[in-house]
Amino acid sequence: MFFPLAARAASVASARLWPAEEYTRLIIESATPIPHQVMSMKNPPRLVLDLQDVEVNAPLAQLPRLVRPNDPYIAAIRMSMLRPGVLRIVLDLKSEINPQLFGLKPIADYGYRVVLDLYPLTPPDPLMAMLEGRREPDVRAARDGTRALTTIFGAEATDYRDHRSRARRRGPGGDRQTRNL
Repeated sequence: MFFPLAARAASVASARLWPAEEYTRLIIESATPIPHQVMSMKNPPRLVLDLQDVEVNAPLAQLPRLVRPNDPYIAAIRMSMLRPGVLRIVLDLKSEINPQLFGLKPIADYGYRVVLDLYPLTPPDPLMAMLEGRREPDVRAARDGTRALTTIFGAEATDYRDHRSRARRRGPGGDRQTRNL
């Protein structure tokens, strides 16, 4: 058996879900520790989270409604009692993921937490994400940047293309002198 026996059922205080492009996080919080186990399944991809000595209550019942259509990893959440004393939460996935499950002890206003992070098998490349998000030049940002340079360094900063001609000055007698910028 994979769970130690608990003296009484744990009451879930809150269940939270935070979807993001980098990863989606599911947190189940309780006043007492919750023994837990996770396993991945294929065809279709899904993740199974078993919680020992937990019964469905209001915070858990609202968990399926927290799944957003734009969540990059979770298509749906469903739950049922696997057997007496074991609640099974099934996350129907949009694709295969890399799950990371861990427990946290109480700190400040938070109780014991079971945390399940869903990462993509191939993490997104931040440089590619930036390039894909900025396909068209942002003229306003460039204009604002020029204004900022002008404010900081004076009018000379606005015409950066002509720096060589400004660097060459005529000295006494008409000779060209070059100064370091």
